[in-house]
Amino acid sequence: MNRHSLWAAALALCLCACSDDDYHYPDAITELAEITINDAGLATRLTTDTGASFDIRDLSLQSNVEDTILRCLCQYALDNGTPTFYTLSTADVFCAMPAQYETTPTDPLDLISAWSTERYLNLYIATLTNTDITHAIGFHLDSISTTGIAHHTLLHQASDTTQYYTAKHYLSLPLWPYTGLCDSVRLNVHTTDGLRTLSAPVPQ
Repeated sequence: MNRHSLWAAALALCLCACSDDDYHYPDAITELAEITINDAGLATRLTTDTGASFDIRDLSLQSNVEDTILRCLCQYALDNGTPTFYTLSTADVFCAMPAQYETTPTDPLDLISAWSTERYLNLYIATLTNTDITHAIGFHLDSISTTGIAHHTLLHQASDTTQYYTAKHYLSLPLWPYTGLCDSVRLNVHTTDGLRTLSAPVPQ
């Protein structure tokens, strides 16, 4: 199996704002987003799944990859339209292109929620784990039907069954690569409650 590392992060950052007891902080917003990395490895723009876009060059965030887009979890607050970022983390989000694997393990996991945006089918999952367990995750492309549906299976393989605590993370299956090829995407997820099939439209 071509294994993807579940928590491999090219950019994992936690930004903390200074505190002031006399200042009222606006409510924080937490959502998934994309970070644009330029050809020098600098994070230049953050675009949230709800369509907000911010120039983040002043944060001077350097990545070990260049000229790409990274999926991230962000937490920020807006004060008169100006954002204050508390967290920008790629370590909490697994995002990879679908592929075809030699083996297709489907160790069950807990599916907490799922939703689609214009560019991604997103999952919030929980796995039982401990500090010695590694988890492999991948989106397997099963087939593309003549009816315009791209069928996938979520692959999951835990290195051991000795499990002590629950870890929660986000997964994002890209939808945009299928623009012009398919009308919708389906993803089979083997959960502790049985097989779940998720669907999302492909952006046109």
